Amino acid sequence: MANLHVVKVVNGLTAASKSINNDNKAKGFYDREFNIGERLMQVVGELGEALESDRKGFHYLQNLDETVPSELAFMTNVKDTMEDEIADSIIRLLDMCGYMNINIDAHINYKLAFNKTREAKHGKNY
Repeated sequence: MANLHVVKVVNGLTAASKSINNDNKAKGFYDREFNIGERLMQVVGELGEALESDRKGFHYLQNLDETVPSELAFMTNVKDTMEDEIADSIIRLLDMCGYMNINIDAHINYKLAFNKTREAKHGKNY
């Protein structure tokens, strides 16, 4: 088996995960024992909310720039859209990575490199 050629595609998610986790600790989300199963199911819950938002046609159809909208603009235009729920899912995953000290940048980069070595659809029908 050949060595993987890992190209740094992702850089900065690990730092973001630590920042998100610190913010969540300050907000009280770690006042009780961490339960990985519960935390993973919260991610699944956010993805379910994203699905329901899509089914209802709740999308934010404008391109967001990097500035943070006002609270009113967020509540009126972004909250509960599919994109908002996807963001919630990613934030929850990054929070877990920060809590568990996972170098998610490295793991994603290794996985992307490995996936380049795999056959189409990874040998599956879909």
